[in-house]
Amino acid sequence: MRRRSLVQAGCAGTLGSMLAVPQALAQVRATLPRTGILSFDSAPSGTNPSPAQGFTRGLRELGYVAGQNIVIEWRYADGRPERLAPLAAELVQLKVDVILAGGPDTREAARQATSTIPIVTISGVDPVKEGWARSLARPGGNVTGVTVTFEELDGKRLELLKQAFPAVVRVEVLLDPAAIGDVKAFMQPMEVSARRLGLQLQVLEMRDASELDAAFGLARQHRAQAL
Repeated sequence: MRRRSLVQAGCAGTLGSMLAVPQALAQVRATLPRTGILSFDSAPSGTNPSPAQGFTRGLRELGYVAGQNIVIEWRYADGRPERLAPLAAELVQLKVDVILAGGPDTREAARQATSTIPIVTISGVDPVKEGWARSLARPGGNVTGVTVTFEELDGKRLELLKQAFPAVVRVEVLLDPAAIGDVKAFMQPMEVSARRLGLQLQVLEMRDASELDAAFGLARQHRAQAL
């Protein structure tokens, strides 16, 4: 009877330890830093490698390995803008420590979802004009990051186009108004450069890939010489 009691006690102790392991892991996981990544793209697959490979490699160089000492919450919108807001809300509910939102659409979805969780973005032309920084010297708010384009480059592109093809006059400008924001303000410095170079600009707005054929059809109707 004594031996049976010991065996039963041992089994109960082992079972208790086994049940405690997931709870302990959950507690450890809850204490790890959590990074949320909000992506406009689809999840990586065999033919669609992860665009965040550089990000995860950079983390490893800093000593952070996903699942070991950091938790990464990935959310993919599959190219559908309407999915960004609920996905950003999910990350906020998970109480991530920071959100990485590369691109204007993901940045704005994250901004609408939280004013306290830090947001790191790689997007935009003018943070102040676009509303995610009070000033370059003192941005304020919860958004930081880098811009990827500069207004001055648009004029330079037109200049290079005219140098390469001097006969060009009619130029189509293909853009996504959702990504640009204020199209008129965006086009203003480009129009100044175009007048100086003797170019006529025509804006073509395209909101998703389904409008691409129609946009090129309009370009042909306008007898565009460059895009």
